[in-house]
Amino acid sequence: VLPQKSISFASEITGKIIAVSDNFSHAGEFNKDDILVEVDPKDYELAITRAQANVASAKASLDLEQAKSDLAQADWKKYGKSGKPSALNLNLPQVASAKAAYDGANADLKLAQRNLEKTRIIAPFDGVIFSKSVDVGQFVNTGMTLAMIASTEVAEIRVSLSDQELMQSGLNSSVEDIAVIISSQEMRGVQWQGKVKQIEAQRDSRTLMNHVIIEVDNPFSQQKMALRFNTFVSVEFAGEKLFGVYPINREYLLLNNRIKLLDSQSKL
Repeated sequence: VLPQKSISFASEITGKIIAVSDNFSHAGEFNKDDILVEVDPKDYELAITRAQANVASAKASLDLEQAKSDLAQADWKKYGKSGKPSALNLNLPQVASAKAAYDGANADLKLAQRNLEKTRIIAPFDGVIFSKSVDVGQFVNTGMTLAMIASTEVAEIRVSLSDQELMQSGLNSSVEDIAVIISSQEMRGVQWQGKVKQIEAQRDSRTLMNHVIIEVDNPFSQQKMALRFNTFVSVEFAGEKLFGVYPINREYLLLNNRIKLLDSQSKL
């Protein structure tokens, strides 16, 4: 049993860790959108203040250049000058430059706000922590791994089947609505429900077996006993229905899967 999603949980910013979740520990379980790690936000709050000041300054410069342009346009008409005024006469290059500076200042402000949001490092899904690499007081850099985490929303099981087994299970033609019962010898009496997701397009190059991927929803909460990762399990498919067949003990089978039959005269 393996997690469908398993990622290296990394920091997107630089700073000192000031807090971690109570569940940020080895084998700790968490929910989607939980705050797992918090980085000191003070520098990023100051960056927002500075960016807001730059936006205000750029807006004032834009308003000033626009006012000069409007005045130049009014003067051109007021004094009855002939022809069409040039962009330079109307102060348009300065207006365009001031507008570009204003747009850039706004972009810097949005970037600063995004960086502040990243100081609260949030879980991307329901999951469990395999291992953690940092703790409170540690300084982290952009891209530094904080923990290895895995999703507990869906688990996957990779099963190898022969062509005959594919035919008998009905998987050779379709994987839709094929239910799977999962059990483990380590946890007798407990069964989990799964479904076939897909059949891999490529066979195993060594054994020529077909690989079938089975999905198990909520493996940690589907039953009272969690279906934990790296558990060895047995799977049962609902195979095709057979008619006119009877079960016999394996000890009655002869070579080449033949059996002895008694006719109406009690002869073999």
